[in-house]
Amino acid sequence: EDGRVRVLFSDRTIVELEASLETAGVITRDGQECTVRCVAPHGLEDYVTSALQFARWAFMSEEERCRAVARKMEAQYSVERQLYNIRKF
Repeated sequence: EDGRVRVLFSDRTIVELEASLETAGVITRDGQECTVRCVAPHGLEDYVTSALQFARWAFMSEEERCRAVARKMEAQYSVERQLYNIRKF
């Protein structure tokens, strides 16, 4: 494990994040290769953002993942509760 993360998308685009999460190598669905900075992946934002989110999840411990799921569920419940309150009026 050297800290790199490779993500294969359903359209065959491949993003490989360097261990520093500063740069990413991308092979697009039509075979073009490029390297982008993760903070400014012009034209490839959706791919790089998704790959970064996956990398964060992949390097979490099981306990951290459980806490993240609990936070997400609580946020979802809070939104649903607010929507319910709005619809009452």
